[in-house]
Amino acid sequence: HAFCEKWVREKYPHYLLVPQCPPEQRWGGSSKDWQSLYQPTPTVPGRMVLELIEKTLREHPDIDPKRVYITGLSMGGFGTFDLLTRRPDLFAAGLPLCGGGDPKFADRIKSIPIWVFHGSLDEAVLPRCSRQIVDALEKAGGKVKYTEYSTMQHGIWDVTYYNPAVLEWLFAQRRP
Repeated sequence: HAFCEKWVREKYPHYLLVPQCPPEQRWGGSSKDWQSLYQPTPTVPGRMVLELIEKTLREHPDIDPKRVYITGLSMGGFGTFDLLTRRPDLFAAGLPLCGGGDPKFADRIKSIPIWVFHGSLDEAVLPRCSRQIVDALEKAGGKVKYTEYSTMQHGIWDVTYYNPAVLEWLFAQRRP
């Protein structure tokens, strides 16, 4: 709920899209065992999110198209990487939590500022999923930051989204 807090809305006026993925479907092309992290064709929910973003930009010309951000947790963290990879031209920054991306496609998103978060005790999505894409982005010369909470598991959203430094970083990003 951090993005809905009064102080956040006053300091960083923004539009917020919070789509929900239908049961038994996935945002990105990742399989549940994380062996396949990217598929050439987007999932139906992933495609629909991109269409929703484009529709929102068309219907609200006051939105700065150079300041579109994407974030998500868990499956949404995988979806964040998936959609960044599909549309690197659309997003000014990414903030994936407890997710992962396909290292083979790090070159596609190396110019996007990305701050990745994970709990080192996470058993729902293993930290190696974030570590692998962060490593690939660093090797590609990407603009990536990585924070791993040493004492936390999967529930890192509050400590991340309510962190003023994270919000300041996110809202400062802008596509050239």
